[in-house]
Amino acid sequence: MYIGIAAAPAVEGPYRRINEKPFLGTSEGVPQVIGAGSFKMIKGFDVLNYDEEAGIGRRLLALESRITRSKDSSVSSIALLASADGFSWSLIDANFLAPSAEKSWKKANIHTFDTMIPSFDPDHVFIYYDARDNFKKSTECVGVARIPVVFLESIACTTATRVGAT
Repeated sequence: MYIGIAAAPAVEGPYRRINEKPFLGTSEGVPQVIGAGSFKMIKGFDVLNYDEEAGIGRRLLALESRITRSKDSSVSSIALLASADGFSWSLIDANFLAPSAEKSWKKANIHTFDTMIPSFDPDHVFIYYDARDNFKKSTECVGVARIPVVFLESIACTTATRVGAT
């Protein structure tokens, strides 16, 4: 599975590829990654705050459900990605939200997610996700991760990740 970019004059099409190479998909040099699942921008980090005159700005942040091979089957986890232009994406953390090793309600897969910054807690991004406790005959549960906005801001705006940084 891959995620690419296409454009069309109308929703009905016809669509044409913008890039020949998908911008998300199986990672080169990481053989256990076998495909890309859903891809979504993180709320609050979904607008590129770029100052063209100064040549600096905050990168976009997104999450991607990645499908990887395990010893027994395939596993899903959620990776954290960043971009300075919305077309090229850098992997920040392949296991930002990953199945736990110990026996738990999220042992096998973590996937199907969405993000929000609730009005009652504007200092945190909430990531709601679906998880399974096993590979066969599993129970599905919904979890929420509460991530400090300042943590994500530090990733989006560090000197090394700033748009135009050398």
